Amino acid sequence: MKRWAANKVMIDAQTLWLNAVVECDGNGMVTAVFPLSEQLSEPASTRFVNGVITTEVPLDKCVIDVYIPDLLTQTLTAGYKGQLVLWQNINLTTLKVTSDTQIHLL
Repeated sequence: MKRWAANKVMIDAQTLWLNAVVECDGNGMVTAVFPLSEQLSEPASTRFVNGVITTEVPLDKCVIDVYIPDLLTQTLTAGYKGQLVLWQNINLTTLKVTSDTQIHLL
C-alpha cells in the first residue's frame, strides 16, 4: 500500500480538497481518498508532499497558463486505476501552470 498526503487533492474539475490523503493498493489502484482531518493518526509510511495531486492528464497539454482543471478527464475516487500526478510550484490561487511548475508521476 502507498499513501500520499497533499496540500490539495483535485477530485475532479470542480472539486478541490485541502489537506487530503490518497491511498493506493499494491497494484496502483486507488483504494481511498479522504480529508486528512478524518485520521486520528497517520501511518509512518505516509508520504507528505507539497502541491496538488490529480488524475492522469495529457502531459503535452501542460503549458504555461493552462488551467489544470481543464485537463482533467477522470475522477479521483476509489477504483481509479490510472497514473497519479503531483503538481508542484503551480499558482495555488489560479490553479494555472507557471514557468516554475514541476510535474511528477506518483
